[in-house]
Amino acid sequence: MRWLPYLEWMGRREEFLSLAKGGLEQIDPISPSQHLVLAYRFFWHGDWDRALRLSQNTISLESNKDLHGMHWLRSICYERLGMPQRAFEEILTMVEEEQRVAEMKKAFDEEGLSSVHYYRFEELRKHRSYGRAQYPMEYAEAGEVDRALECLQEMWSLPLEGWEHAPSNRLFDPLRSHPKFEELLRKQKLPEEAIQKHLTLH
Repeated sequence: MRWLPYLEWMGRREEFLSLAKGGLEQIDPISPSQHLVLAYRFFWHGDWDRALRLSQNTISLESNKDLHGMHWLRSICYERLGMPQRAFEEILTMVEEEQRVAEMKKAFDEEGLSSVHYYRFEELRKHRSYGRAQYPMEYAEAGEVDRALECLQEMWSLPLEGWEHAPSNRLFDPLRSHPKFEELLRKQKLPEEAIQKHLTLH
């Protein structure tokens, strides 16, 4: 399994997903960490339904832990599945201040889900376990392409520590048509075949 990041960076999505699905057959039913890891694997590759099921298992098994990352993941899954109310409910679970909840409900009622992306991002930033790794994803999801690319450039200039930064991440879809995205890809010195796969992923 140590070569899974290689498959992602090479754009070999089907091979990656095949191995991830194989992991479902071996998962320990009472291991929250295994459910969490697989939830993120499917999330990054746009399998929203599997990511939701696995993240719910994680939450059920880790009910007393800080699970803002799982609720953040679930809010995006529901948004991508065209379920804005469910997405908003997941965001609310990340918020503790009553005044902030009231502000978010008002914004959602008046302007829809896009109006609360900022709140989701701010709540995420409050928790030190979720750092700058999420920034390019959240900016991309909010439609702030230039800021997402700036953060991605910073991430890709650092030693690669997480799979979430692989160009195969479906949250980077809004960035693929931007010339800067291709420029950043080429700086990674990937094979041309891999670059083309990442640019045309859909």
